[in-house]
Amino acid sequence: MRFIKHKIESRTFSFLLSLFLGFSSAAFSQEVVVVDQAVPLPNNEEFKEADGLVIPWRWSACDEVKAQGCREMVRGEFYFDNFTLPIYNSDGSVWYSFGILTEDENSLRKNKKSEFKPLFIDYTLNIDIALRLVRISDSWYEVEIDEDTREAKYVPRKTVLWDNVLWEYWLVSMGSFPPTESVSLFHDKPNGKVIEDLAYVDIRKHKILKCDGDWIYVFGVGNGQPQYGWIKWRDGRKIIFNRIKGLDF
Repeated sequence: MRFIKHKIESRTFSFLLSLFLGFSSAAFSQEVVVVDQAVPLPNNEEFKEADGLVIPWRWSACDEVKAQGCREMVRGEFYFDNFTLPIYNSDGSVWYSFGILTEDENSLRKNKKSEFKPLFIDYTLNIDIALRLVRISDSWYEVEIDEDTREAKYVPRKTVLWDNVLWEYWLVSMGSFPPTESVSLFHDKPNGKVIEDLAYVDIRKHKILKCDGDWIYVFGVGNGQPQYGWIKWRDGRKIIFNRIKGLDF
């Protein structure tokens, strides 16, 4: 009887110990697994300020972002397995997860989180999305998930989920667009003078050729002639150019 009692007590102790160790591992874990990779938690990383955008990896064309280390898709299943994109809290827990194929039950369109108000969402074909980048660490991008409150969460770097692109990539990849009154004047250079000869020319379309900080160099046609000049597209954080990829500010 003493042996049986000792054996039961031993099993009970082992069970309680395993529960404690499991709880400790979960409670005090310093890593989170993202696409089969263990990465440090955001709240254990050092971040530095950054500027730009974070977009789904599959939307970043290699020929346009190769200078930023574009990742070639090694296996086709990466493309289909990672249509679900997670956004994380600082403790490594998932804040929100959504699909970017419009027919998915978990798609952003069908499973919209009211607190999720990123810089840009477009439902034209599949779901295109852009998050404003705030800070960056070795393993994470800190991004704004609400443009009004500027609340920030985290998405992983160095995975097949998300990619960081420059504003220039986003702007130059646009097609032609109609001008707006607030940004219709061409300047001779960034922070330069208005090109008076073009001040009253009816330029029907603009095409962005390059970007220099808060200014874009555009091409347009007016009076039957090609016209070139600089237009300011943002003032600090405020975007004053309201035709960026369908944005409406």
